Amino acid sequence: MQSYLKRKRRTNVTLKAQHPDYRCVVVRSLKHISAQLIDAKGNIVASASDLKITKWTKTERALEVGKLLAKNALAKKISACVFDRNGFLYHGRVKSLCEGMREWGITV
Repeated sequence: MQSYLKRKRRTNVTLKAQHPDYRCVVVRSLKHISAQLIDAKGNIVASASDLKITKWTKTERALEVGKLLAKNALAKKISACVFDRNGFLYHGRVKSLCEGMREWGITV
């Protein structure tokens, strides 16, 4: 738990130093994964979750969540964002979600 909080604090400091227009925040639990696009003021612009996706493995569902989020972002004319992994390691489902966004043309 301590290492997670240290990673979360470290990533938040580096992200806020970049002053991003939009950031993609990932929330991961043991069963599900979701992501939100947040603008500079803190408003949620787009979101996606795997709650309604029941087939495939968790990593494949994370890839689909990334594609859904990218589709929602492109509908609102957002083409770039900063990836906030929220203290999670860039591995497995978090990496798959980011790759799904890149497949649909979002610059992360």
